[in-house]
Amino acid sequence: MAELHVVGQLLGGDGFQRNSLFCKWSIDAGPNFRLLQGHTSGQTHCDHPNEGAPCPMGVQSAAMHGYPTCPRMSTPSGPTQRRRAATLPAMSPTLDEPAVWAHPLDLHYALKGFDGWPKLLLEVWTVDQFGRCELGGYGCCVVPTSSGMHEVKVQTWRPCGTLREQITSFFLGGVPTLKHREVISSSFDRFRLHTETAGAVSLRLCIVTKGLGRYRVTG
Repeated sequence: MAELHVVGQLLGGDGFQRNSLFCKWSIDAGPNFRLLQGHTSGQTHCDHPNEGAPCPMGVQSAAMHGYPTCPRMSTPSGPTQRRRAATLPAMSPTLDEPAVWAHPLDLHYALKGFDGWPKLLLEVWTVDQFGRCELGGYGCCVVPTSSGMHEVKVQTWRPCGTLREQITSFFLGGVPTLKHREVISSSFDRFRLHTETAGAVSLRLCIVTKGLGRYRVTG
């Protein structure tokens, strides 16, 4: 039988209203996929990065993760570079750290068709200074279909709610959430929602397939 291995990490998230974040994730796969090993849902730890702290990663490492590089570490040096830097707009020497999870993903499927290819569903939650959890955003991405290493960035969104809910959220906190989680991966009912863009989640996934041609697995 044809097989699919998904190995990787939930690297982290940035661009949300708060930096203290954790992520709930789940895999949605069709009936053609049978799980052999691994877990189809889980939750990361809650990371509490320092606000306005220097970038903890090197420029090359941060760029590989898809995060903005730290201005202090990327300031040019030398006469020519200093003249070039003088023409650039002033940049703050610090930036808000992204939340780093480095949460492992490891799944092994047996499959008999491409219909229902796995999707990764994400729920990002923020934590304030009082320990209260609020929705940061929902996201969904299709697991890459080609073998190899993939860097994926998932843009998240969240419901806006009614005007009354927005006013209540502004003064009392709390944001609207979905009653039915299947809307995250299905676009049939999502057009009725009023949503706004939230932050992004970075993933690194390694896809290994086996026997797709041998067993004539087709879409």
